[in-house]
Amino acid sequence: MPIDDDVKNLVDKIAKNNISGANTLTRQAIEALILQIKKSSESFIQDVENVFKLLLKAQPSMAPLIYGTGNIMYEILENYNKIPLGELKVRAIKKGEKYLEDSDNAIKKIMEFFASIIKTNSIIMTHSMSKTVFEILKYNSDKILRIVMTESRPQLEGVSLAKLMTGIAPITLIVDSAIGYFIKNCKIDLILVGTDSILADGSIINKIGTYPLALIAHEHKIPFYVAAESSKFNIKSYFEMEVKIEEKPPSEILSEKIQGIEPKNVYFDITPPNLITSIISEMGIFSPDKYVQKITNELQYDWLKKYLL
Repeated sequence: MPIDDDVKNLVDKIAKNNISGANTLTRQAIEALILQIKKSSESFIQDVENVFKLLLKAQPSMAPLIYGTGNIMYEILENYNKIPLGELKVRAIKKGEKYLEDSDNAIKKIMEFFASIIKTNSIIMTHSMSKTVFEILKYNSDKILRIVMTESRPQLEGVSLAKLMTGIAPITLIVDSAIGYFIKNCKIDLILVGTDSILADGSIINKIGTYPLALIAHEHKIPFYVAAESSKFNIKSYFEMEVKIEEKPPSEILSEKIQGIEPKNVYFDITPPNLITSIISEMGIFSPDKYVQKITNELQYDWLKKYLL
């Protein structure tokens, strides 16, 4: 059977989602793949592979999406024609559920590791939307004096995070271009961001504006921390494949067409490892180079390479 219409709609929504973080999109991707697994029968392997390929293209900057759906796909490829289809479906679905459970547990460990870093009455700055950052700030709210949050244009993900944090900690919401002023004048103790991807050289891909934030923090000697599950490691960069920085619809920054003006809506930027103090993962707190060294020693994803080409 062709790809189910409900699955197509889910994949399309994931591809068009410009607001949610990598964790949320990965959960949605797993749900879409599981739905196709449940509905396919005669052309099972072909249907599931097709959905998997579509999901990999839907949000190419989101490394956890590759891991989350890849774990399910690996379970299917390893056991197809070895066990009954019904049993295979059950095992594949459980694999997806286990990934989500492990993700929740990883975030809990990251929250606890960050607790060893943050000092009482800290002023923290953050940028964009991140489920991991939200959980960290919520867990450590008793030590937070204030959180300075950027709007994170063009889709205002920072505003969304600020709304979630209302009542948990005092919030100062600023425009993106004000980061220099507030870092210089507001005694920021540390900067904490999430990430959509960690590259093989220790760089991170995150919402546009993260790189200049890290540059200014470095200039003022303010620690710059990245909170990331190990699933944020970018397999493409590990295979030395090109990692493209995505652009989104120009209409998000200029609603009308004006002759002579070409709006460019670049959504992500790359922050190099020399600007990152530490990466905090469920494995511990590491410098970018030590983090990459540890995680690459544990990788077993060579089977995935053909799907990423």
